[in-house]
Amino acid sequence: MPSYSTNSYEERSKIEVPDGDYPFTVLAAEDRISKTSGNDMIDLQLACEVGMDRPLNVYENLVFTEKSLYKIKQFLDATGMKDKYTLNGSRLEINLEPDECIGAVGVCHLEKGEKYMEVAWFLQKRFTESPNNKKTLSKPMPKPNVSAYTNVPVGMDKNNDIPF
Repeated sequence: MPSYSTNSYEERSKIEVPDGDYPFTVLAAEDRISKTSGNDMIDLQLACEVGMDRPLNVYENLVFTEKSLYKIKQFLDATGMKDKYTLNGSRLEINLEPDECIGAVGVCHLEKGEKYMEVAWFLQKRFTESPNNKKTLSKPMPKPNVSAYTNVPVGMDKNNDIPF
């Protein structure tokens, strides 16, 4: 019988990271019916790159209801799958199968929920086509030089820290 002992165990699903934007890859997607409402939904397992030794698994449900269609559209925009929906005026039609989600990449905004980190929203990002026609995230924009945006008192030159 296998056994293992450690003094540094942390339950991965309960690990908290700072709220923020994180790249993700869809590891699994499954067609389900909501237990509470009976609506169709796609249950996603996202591997979010949060700067740890391995990705943090986050779960998200794409529920096919009038109130939740915005989040499905955000997911499709974030993963470069805009061809899975049509928008004519205020009419939105979505045609998405779970297996089309697997392997999709994008960026989501994570926030601390009641128990776990949750997807607050998905961010639209730019994509490039690779030689095998697979969409990949473009290189992220460089972070701005924070020192250029310091708070400087009115009447004081930001290049001169002496106020007289």
